[in-house]
Order: sequence, then C-alpha cells, then structure tokens
Amino acid sequence: MPTRRCSEPAAGRVPITWQVVAGDVQGPIAFRFKEGSSRYRTAIQVRNHRLPITGLAIDPAGSATWIDVERLDCNYFVYPLEIASGALQVPVTALGGATLVSSVPEPVGGVGVQGDGQFP
Repeated sequence: MPTRRCSEPAAGRVPITWQVVAGDVQGPIAFRFKEGSSRYRTAIQVRNHRLPITGLAIDPAGSATWIDVERLDCNYFVYPLEIASGALQVPVTALGGATLVSSVPEPVGGVGVQGDGQFP
C-alpha cells in the first residue's frame, strides 16, 4: 500500500497543532526492571501511565534525598551506581508536574512490578 501524506514534501514546513491526551489505561502505573538490573546498576521503565513521563527519581533505603535518574534513548531510566539493598521509593513525574510515589522491591532484572497509583 502506498504511503499517504498529509501534504507534499515540496510544501516544505507545514504548520501543525497538537495536544496531549491522557491515555486510556486501567489500573496503576507499572515498572519493569531491565534485564541485568540489580542494586549495582538499576534500569527502570515506567509502563501503563496515562500521561507522558518527564522524570523519575529513586530513594533507596538510608538515602537522605531523592536521586534523579537519567532517561536513556531506550526509554529506561538508568542509575549506574550501587544503591543500598532493599525496597526503593520511586517518585515519577508526568508532564504538567503531577508526581506519584510508589514503593518497589529491590531491583531484579526482567521483573515487572505494579505501582501505587495512577495519574489523574
């Protein structure tokens, strides 16, 4: 089937408008630890979220402050340094500034876990 275009490439830049629409999901957000994740290198993907995710942090046991975690091109938030053993508090921030905090177990590669809420 041929590719359909909304305008011809010869038109150059074409003005468009768009808006964010909350996703139609059921249940709380979810997290997936990338294969190979552990407390020595943690990679977390946020799933089942209604709004675009703009940030993620972790609060390992014994930490005095949240640790901001960088999102890589693979859509995982990766923290490459060792963290304390045990569960983590994970605040997730969505477009517009809404934040949810979930408690997740110590990172184990390939494991998915349910979060503690959903964005409104």
